[in-house]
Amino acid sequence: MKRLINRVFLLFLTVVGLAACSSEDTETTGKVQQSPANMTEFSVGDAPTRTAGEYVNGSGTDPNHVKFYWTGDDHIWVNKSTTGGTDLVKNDRSDLTAADKVERTKFFFNENLSANTYNVRYTGSKSTKADEVVFAKEQIQDAPNDARKIGEYGDCGVAVATKMADRKYTFNLTHKASYLVLNPYSSVHQFSTDVGVVAVFVQADQLINGTFKFDDNGLKYNAPDRPVSTVTNDTRKTTIWYYKQRFERNQLVSRTPSESLPIPASADVTKNGIIIVLPPGEYTNVKIDYALVDQATNGCGYYRKIYKKLKLEEGKTCHLEHDIKLADFSKDDYYTWDAPVGEYFWKGHEDKQLLLPVKDPVTQTEGFPDADSDARWYNATPGANTNVYQNVATRSAKDAMTANGAMWLAWQGTPTVDMGKMYVIHHHLYNGGVWFDTLEALRQKTGRPASHFTDFGPTKAYGGAMIDYRKKTETTDLATVPLNRSYADNERTPGINSNTKRIFLPARGYYDFLYRSGTTQLETPHQVVSPFFNTQGMYWTSTAFAGTDGKTTALALIIDLENHKLILRRMDKRVGAPLLK
Repeated sequence: MKRLINRVFLLFLTVVGLAACSSEDTETTGKVQQSPANMTEFSVGDAPTRTAGEYVNGSGTDPNHVKFYWTGDDHIWVNKSTTGGTDLVKNDRSDLTAADKVERTKFFFNENLSANTYNVRYTGSKSTKADEVVFAKEQIQDAPNDARKIGEYGDCGVAVATKMADRKYTFNLTHKASYLVLNPYSSVHQFSTDVGVVAVFVQADQLINGTFKFDDNGLKYNAPDRPVSTVTNDTRKTTIWYYKQRFERNQLVSRTPSESLPIPASADVTKNGIIIVLPPGEYTNVKIDYALVDQATNGCGYYRKIYKKLKLEEGKTCHLEHDIKLADFSKDDYYTWDAPVGEYFWKGHEDKQLLLPVKDPVTQTEGFPDADSDARWYNATPGANTNVYQNVATRSAKDAMTANGAMWLAWQGTPTVDMGKMYVIHHHLYNGGVWFDTLEALRQKTGRPASHFTDFGPTKAYGGAMIDYRKKTETTDLATVPLNRSYADNERTPGINSNTKRIFLPARGYYDFLYRSGTTQLETPHQVVSPFFNTQGMYWTSTAFAGTDGKTTALALIIDLENHKLILRRMDKRVGAPLLK
């Protein structure tokens, strides 16, 4: 008859800590139950061993570290061979339940284990093999700083169990995976709670997911055992972390709105700690792309950080804090034409400003400049003059481009629509705008003096006559330039690329007035219409209109992304819009 011996294994976790890595603590809370009859028991002892986790900030002798737990699907393997061979057996049951997240537990075996020492392996909660570990390509986290599922994604460890005098066994489990802990925040944008992280894409020069060999010593992540690939776009070189739900990378814009991890003003892992399990290694050219969304505006895009070198060590955490800084366009950039410097459109009435995009236009009946007695009123002196130098802005718009400069951008600045470029206005994310070559880049390209871009403007993309748009007096649109329907390369990976010889003008709308249907008369009382963010933009030039109504109108560059065109248009000076600089 088979001799049945109860063996009690005390499982201890030891994680050696260096900078950004840590030693595991030893809380003693947990559950302990009686052993079932006729089974060998492997029990977690007073120093708990854990395989799910959360990241905690330590201090002094207790540095930052991942705090591990046992969860419902966890199991272990024991190598029964004591002579260097391999004879692996998995525990037959445990006292873990599906909902468990505990520091101590028991595993039970239908085995007679009596040697002085045994090698122990942990290869993951979903693993069916003791000689390999699978690092998941996609990892889902369901709460901030919660690594409950890391056992499913590649967490692993080894130990040597030693029999004690009381015939119990004790061992210290050494974790062999690496734990990338990301902590994005923004010290400059003070993001709305509508803005958050829904995914992270980690790309390296080596394989960072897939199957890795595993033995009693742990992971085989060094050559020649480490898996390799010569395929440039091998998906095993990219690991994707999702918050609560997955989606395809190119579906960020069209994805179904869902919860996201917030982006606080300072680093705080308790609010948005991201924990990703990766194989150890020394990596180069590591790209980390944060997928950001704004539930209120539908703005979205990717924020990228690049590390030329990144070393991930076995059993240790690599904690990276990222201060997210995007192009930020002020809500106070809107002016009536050439208003006094600092007297922006909504000054003193910021609570009335229409900011968030809406499906149907809304209007505001107060808070905007509506009479020449208002300090924010436009400059009525320039304009309506055949001498172009009498039509020049002298206050807030004096440093804006002239109408000719605007047409250089439109005709020969290689305008390129970019619906992926991500930027911030008043704590929210927006997309949509046009890239242009700068006037300085055009000057270098053409060899013309700077004055040429002020005094003359092109009439077509290449060649053609030059004219002075400052002198035009047509009351219809002075020029219309079709926008190329091809998009910037970074539409597919929004917001990552940039070019110092190009400028980006966002389609951030403008504050126009509501007119009576079919007329040029303003509705009474006067009403300002909400801007069409993401689809339209307007930028004041320094040029007042030369025609008869030039005292009340000036020239502006209009961006119309819905109809794919740029327009030089005479606009009522009372409209609130940014300056073309």
